[in-house]
Amino acid sequence: MIESNKELELLIQSIRQGLADNLFESDEEINAYFNASILIFNNLKEPYWKGVMKGEVKYDDYLQSKMDITFANDKNNAINQLFRLWLDKKTSTIEFNLRGLEFIIREHTFEFDKNILKMIFEVLNPFIKRIK
Repeated sequence: MIESNKELELLIQSIRQGLADNLFESDEEINAYFNASILIFNNLKEPYWKGVMKGEVKYDDYLQSKMDITFANDKNNAINQLFRLWLDKKTSTIEFNLRGLEFIIREHTFEFDKNILKMIFEVLNPFIKRIK
């Protein structure tokens, strides 16, 4: 069971490293990635990033390079972008996409609620199965 952002970050890191340079193998994995992404973005609280003032935009270039989205402190817009990418099944590699999620969890100011952590863990199950 995942009890903290740090534990979730380490789980995503281990999945990413275990499947580095691999493409998504199934719709189930693509769905897991987008479900986890949307859960994470939906539960971000302001100020979003450690050491950053509320309203200050940071890390947009990084998120664009890893997840193909622009955040600009507008989580609803980011979620809409993720939905559009999901409809098109647009992903890059597991390495890049999961690196974006790992980064968000590491840099987010607040701990996610334990129920949210549990849901994200459950959603990531297709990747966990594949690594085993």
